[in-house]
Amino acid sequence: TETRPRYTRRSRMGAGARLNMASQGADPYDALRGTAMSNPLLTLSRPVSAELRDAACFAARRIDSLKARLATPWPAKKAVSAIGAAILVAYAGAARCEWIEAGDQLRVTFGPKVIHFNPSPEHAAHNNLVSAELLTKRWTFWGADRSMIGFAVFDNSFGQFSQYLSFGQEWDVWKLWGGQVYANVSAGLIHGYKDPYANKIPFNQLGVAPGILPTLGWRRGHFSVSATLLGFNGLLLGAAWSFDLR
Repeated sequence: TETRPRYTRRSRMGAGARLNMASQGADPYDALRGTAMSNPLLTLSRPVSAELRDAACFAARRIDSLKARLATPWPAKKAVSAIGAAILVAYAGAARCEWIEAGDQLRVTFGPKVIHFNPSPEHAAHNNLVSAELLTKRWTFWGADRSMIGFAVFDNSFGQFSQYLSFGQEWDVWKLWGGQVYANVSAGLIHGYKDPYANKIPFNQLGVAPGILPTLGWRRGHFSVSATLLGFNGLLLGAAWSFDLR
């Protein structure tokens, strides 16, 4: 006898729709299973815990809601999809992985545009940076309050799709306007600068270059704003939201 899964949260299929399908000889649970299997993010090769399934379903519904309401050009839709994927990974990871500790957070940042110190007609109008950083009190040094492990995707100054993988340290500096001023420094690898702009960043002979980025920000609750110095080239302004992982 087939054991049907129990769903602890309400599905998107109403009771009337299920009754109508049943009256026509169709199994509504087959439709639910087909929907799950059509989404690669929800297709798993082994049984999962109820906590993980609930977290994944909750995040997937939030992603669908955002994308359905969004009526903006492709770059913004791409940013929402990336943010949604980061949230889904965070919720699922927190439910499944033991290496997430109490107090760890996932900070998701969006930076729409770089302010260049020397503007050029070659520069892209928007950069649409989306980053996800694990914030934890582990692996700190130099008196830092937390460490950061991050990954960012963006269009570089010349419109080329690029990535930045980094590790850094963050310090709480002082209290201001009911929030906390912080500073951090990240170091990592930048990929994506290709000809004819490959020489616009140093040490990019192999297509991957080192980068060091200092940031000054202000945080209140889960919301924060920041300004990141991009060498002598420009300043990236961003806004972020931090999600509690445990």
